[in-house]
Amino acid sequence: MKHITPMRILLSAMVLVFLLLASTGGLVPRWEADTASYLHPWTWESLWGGARNPLLGFLLGPFNDNYTFLPTIEVGFFFFATYHLYRRLVEFGTSEYAALALTLPLVISNVILRYAHDIHPEFPAVILLVFGLGEMIGFHDSAKRSPWRYAIFMLALGFSYIIRPSLLPFIVIMPVLFLILGFVKTRRWNVRAAVVIFLLSASPFLAVSSVRYQIVKDFNIVSFGGFTMSPLASSMLNEALIPRLDPDHRELAQTILNRREAMVHVGELSPMVIDYDTGQRSFSRTARSYFDILASNSDEIQYKIVAQTQRKTDETWVQFNKRMMSFSIDVVRNAPADYVMWVVGAFRSAIGTAITQNFPLVAGLLGLVAVYSFFLFSSRVPPLFFGSPLDIPTIALVTVFYTFGSGILTLLVTYPANRYVSTSAMFIPSIVFYILLQLLVAAYRDKSSRA
Repeated sequence: MKHITPMRILLSAMVLVFLLLASTGGLVPRWEADTASYLHPWTWESLWGGARNPLLGFLLGPFNDNYTFLPTIEVGFFFFATYHLYRRLVEFGTSEYAALALTLPLVISNVILRYAHDIHPEFPAVILLVFGLGEMIGFHDSAKRSPWRYAIFMLALGFSYIIRPSLLPFIVIMPVLFLILGFVKTRRWNVRAAVVIFLLSASPFLAVSSVRYQIVKDFNIVSFGGFTMSPLASSMLNEALIPRLDPDHRELAQTILNRREAMVHVGELSPMVIDYDTGQRSFSRTARSYFDILASNSDEIQYKIVAQTQRKTDETWVQFNKRMMSFSIDVVRNAPADYVMWVVGAFRSAIGTAITQNFPLVAGLLGLVAVYSFFLFSSRVPPLFFGSPLDIPTIALVTVFYTFGSGILTLLVTYPANRYVSTSAMFIPSIVFYILLQLLVAAYRDKSSRA
């Protein structure tokens, strides 16, 4: 028993998960519907004006379209990033049990068990983000603030949000989390280092966006936000709303609404639910109580209405995306209550998915109930073992900031698909794992002391 250390538990879990993936097809590459759009970088003339950022395609270029070993390599990098985070947490001052509680759920998370073999930007972005998180925590040791470590952090975080733009909030999350963790540890605000981390975090965004602005007049890392938000706005449309829109958007809104209702009529889209107070179909009630209807309609609206019929023949993708963003913001501005209901419904849906479909959380809760039930029927409940005073604050802060940073844009701009919720919910089981580890360690130490 003395050889069962947190480090060995983590490494053993990695080995077991790898064997499980290898034996169940979890390392066989799987294509998604949008995989091809990420893989082949465009020519220089159109490099900055496409619908996808070409970075992932460049990173995967050496595979020459043979992705047989890509999942295996990515899983290896993910395990390395997780181990790196574990080491940085221990060096920061948490106990090994707290570091294990934060990293073990990652090893058995949905991200790796369900999505590691997808040829898709989500998993590579998570790998880079977890590694960047470890580097940021390591910066609390001033000896680790060397130029090359700063460069590694900047590239890891920058590549993660360039590949997956929904991670852009980490430009602010990283320095704020650094600042608060530092205060918890030292009771001092290290503002100077936090400013450096902010500048490093923002530099890749500023570099890419500045180049794109010079070439295509769009200050963003990719032109996709308006297109992504268009299903939300299109779902909110109704006849009473259209006259309140900007005149430039009314014809577009009417066209989308007519097409949407035609698809509902033939069964290609699900209808809104009826509000029994008014007897009419209601977006607000659908969003609040039956959000999955809107989520299931989203892709159909985006690709069968917006993408196929709304782009003008003489319009570049950047111009089209800007027009759809202007339209979407106009709809939201004129129907704020409906937009709030969308966010509320998306939040409820995300919370439900993050809890009920979170394998490590469910496993941890079942383990906690089993162990605690055993103690209830035993003759003596051992005193709990507590590690470092930094344990609980670090677990709470990392979980809250990571969950918020990786999930907020999916709630505000699009809908919380299972893949994105799985990414956001990776650290949520950590506090459950920490309590479970406390109980197990307390029981073992109590048994050893009485032996």
